[in-house]
Amino acid sequence: MQQVFDFLPPPPNKAPRLYLGLVMESAVGRRLGDLAGTMTRHAVGWNCTRVGSHHLSLHFLRHGARPPERLIHAVERAAGQIRTPAFEMSCGEAACIRTPSAAPDPFRLILRAESEALAPLHQELMGGLIRQGRKARPDFAPHITLGRGATALTVQAIDPVRIAVQEVALILSGEEYRILRRFPLAV
Repeated sequence: MQQVFDFLPPPPNKAPRLYLGLVMESAVGRRLGDLAGTMTRHAVGWNCTRVGSHHLSLHFLRHGARPPERLIHAVERAAGQIRTPAFEMSCGEAACIRTPSAAPDPFRLILRAESEALAPLHQELMGGLIRQGRKARPDFAPHITLGRGATALTVQAIDPVRIAVQEVALILSGEEYRILRRFPLAV
């Protein structure tokens, strides 16, 4: 699982990151926030992802606050061709991994995604991005980031978190959290 972040260069000054991802319903976001708070309660130097900012990262696209319009258009064309129907999935395995970042908080507390329907969506988006001339990483494992920290955490077992997946979103995540575009899944 370490490969989730292995290919990412260290972000310049914690620049915002652009992702294709799955946005969580508010009830799921609150559950993830509670889970992160419980898991990091006694850990020093940990910051949890803000409630309302949780998403399942499917494809990392780039660092930077202002994505080029040509990238936005390529993503719109790729994601606009989604044929995967809406589905439910669960995240039942937490992990603490170290990123290659030199930042003071190189550890990430993540939930791994589990769904037979997620792999085809991930592949479909990757194929669409490649057809649009964009780079896509097949080794980027879909996940939800619960928090960032300075030290490794011992992760306990969790009850699975159920997530209804209705759409893919283009997300700019950094100091601000913005959904730039939404792409509904097939009905």
